[in-house]
Amino acid sequence: MAGVIIAAVVSLAWALFAVRLGPRIGYVDRPDDPALKAHEQPAVPLGGVGVFLAIHLAALARGGVDGTLLAASALLLVLGLVDDRRPLKPVTRLGVEFIAAVVLVFGGASGGDPLRLGAAVLLVVLAVNAVNLFDGLDGLAASAGLVAALGVAWFASGHGIEAAGALELAAGLGGFLLLNWHPARVFLGDAGAYVVGLVLADLILNSTPGGAVEL
Repeated sequence: MAGVIIAAVVSLAWALFAVRLGPRIGYVDRPDDPALKAHEQPAVPLGGVGVFLAIHLAALARGGVDGTLLAASALLLVLGLVDDRRPLKPVTRLGVEFIAAVVLVFGGASGGDPLRLGAAVLLVVLAVNAVNLFDGLDGLAASAGLVAALGVAWFASGHGIEAAGALELAAGLGGFLLLNWHPARVFLGDAGAYVVGLVLADLILNSTPGGAVEL
């Protein structure tokens, strides 16, 4: 329970800070392209940093930091922060996402069928991009991620599997949503969408009886 509270508080605190920080450093997403940006007011795409901190600080508080997940999510966080300011080529983004997926899957695997491991890498890359595609309307990606995390927690608990990580992700997204709901003042940004997608994929892979890929 402490991890859930920490995740919500950290995420919300960062979102409040980001709303002030973004304009000062020129890190603001303005609705200058109606075809791609549905929001009406400028918003700060730095909320993902708070979700990243929320997830890992909550895990630290319960003594469950996953070094592999930390490394893979940090890689995607940096990728997203750069991409939000200086849009990268799709092949560059996909390449870094693939590297992060390999780090996550093979860094935590104790063995298993190479085909299953490869499928797990593909799942991670797909999840990262799926969440990023959702991040276009106020509250959409975060609320969908929250529901997905709660669903994973429910499924894991029903099979006697630890669900703390899923609940902490849900709490982190809940804290962020308080400022992301319409009219949004802060967005996940590419960095946050990538991190949420990666963490959701990791939770899914680790929430099946026996572990999907023996992670």
